[in-house]
Formats: sequence, C-alpha cells, structure tokens
Amino acid sequence: MTICLKSLAGVAMFAVCLSVSFVPANAQSQYVIIGAEPVSEDFKPGRVLKPVTELNIPGGTIVTLLGEDGSVHKIPGPAAITVTEDDISTANKGEQEEGEQNRSTLAKIAGLLAGDAKSSDSLGVARNLGSSKDPKGLADPWVLSVHRSGQGCVKGNNIVLGRANDASEVSFSAKADEGEERNFMWAKGDNQFVLPEAVATASKELYLRITGSDVLIDLHKLPDDVDPANPMAVMGWMVEQGCEGQALAFARDLAKKAE
Repeated sequence: MTICLKSLAGVAMFAVCLSVSFVPANAQSQYVIIGAEPVSEDFKPGRVLKPVTELNIPGGTIVTLLGEDGSVHKIPGPAAITVTEDDISTANKGEQEEGEQNRSTLAKIAGLLAGDAKSSDSLGVARNLGSSKDPKGLADPWVLSVHRSGQGCVKGNNIVLGRANDASEVSFSAKADEGEERNFMWAKGDNQFVLPEAVATASKELYLRITGSDVLIDLHKLPDDVDPANPMAVMGWMVEQGCEGQALAFARDLAKKAE
C-alpha cells in the first residue's frame, strides 16, 4: 500500500510516495491515526484513512499513522497526503488471507483508539493514546497493570507487573494457579516488578493482594505461532485474548519508536 505525500512548505511543492511492501487482499489499503503532536481534535487517534482519503496536516503538527501491514509513519506538516490503492493481481491466497486478518486487526485497534469498544476505565490506568505523556509504569505493552482484574498477555517465562504510583514502598502477595501464596516488597521509586519464574512459569491465573485490593488476572502466553516481531499479529492476538489495554500500549509504543 502507498501513501502519496505532497509537501506544502513555502511556495515549493513536491510529491513523494511512501511505498510499503505488502499486498492487500483487495484494493482497500488502510491506515489508522495512532498519534498526533500536539494532540488535536482534527487528528484524533482511531480515525481510519482509506483510498482515496486526503489528509491536510498543518505546519507544527506531526501525525503518526499505522498501516494495515504494521508499518508506522510519522508525517510532519505542512503536508497533504492521499492513500492510494495497490495492484493485487499477483497476490497469492496466503497473502490475501494475511491481508484480511491484518485489516480486521486494524479495524479493532481503530475502534479501541476511538473509544468505541469499551470505556477507558476498562483499559487500565493511564493506558490510552489520548495523551502525549508516557503512561508511567505501564508504557511497556507486556507489563500487567495491578490496578484492575482482567486479562493479561505475557511472553516468555517472566511476568512483569506495573503500577502508576511509585511514591511509596508496598508489600503485596502473589499466587499463581493453585500454588503457594508468596509475599513480596515493591520498592519505592520502582514502577515495575518482575515476579520470579517459580510464580510465573506456565501459570493460567495470577491472584494479587495489593494496596487493600484483590486483583485476579487471567494469563495468556504468546503462542509460538505468533511472531513477536509482527506488530499486527501481536496486537491482533492481544485483542482476541481481551488484553485491550496492552494492545493500545503496543500501538502507542510503535508510535513512540517510529522515525
């Protein structure tokens, strides 16, 4: 899929097409806005750009787009962009199926960003793209929030917990599945806590007692058939498991790391 970009700086105008090596299942190349600097109502996260959508970006604004292939583009203004369609005549069945799956994932991510799927409270403390600030303690998409019960997506053998407030030392307990409940001390100034593998390995559920609250997290481990380097595959899997807050954190992390 391709974005055609026209620079509007000064009196000169030139066109540049940003090509992405991906063949969609049909001529419906799509992008979704995942961030804007500064935050603007005109470029709200979750807005989907389809062929032949045009977007005018004023000077002083940078818009970050996520493509259905997982590519991320930061586009500084002043600029005008147009999303174009791609030739799909050479697409094989596997590419078509991947394209359909990626487009479905993009639509789900767009819905979450736009707030259509669930309220922000259900996504975990400070985990949304509406703010330009890093969500303290929860910026890493593989960190599990201790502020709510729900679904938790993890990879490898470690479970990393995250909290938004690190102003004090906190004692808490953790129990995995039917194992023994163990006590830990979370140091002041630390937003994250790595549970030992003895607690984390192959667990299905994690039960926490922390700051006077009981938190139950259903754990989902990244399967071997999901490539951790494929952002659309990872985010699609997260959404399917119910880890919406982590999927949003993943999208936010992509926007932050984009050139």
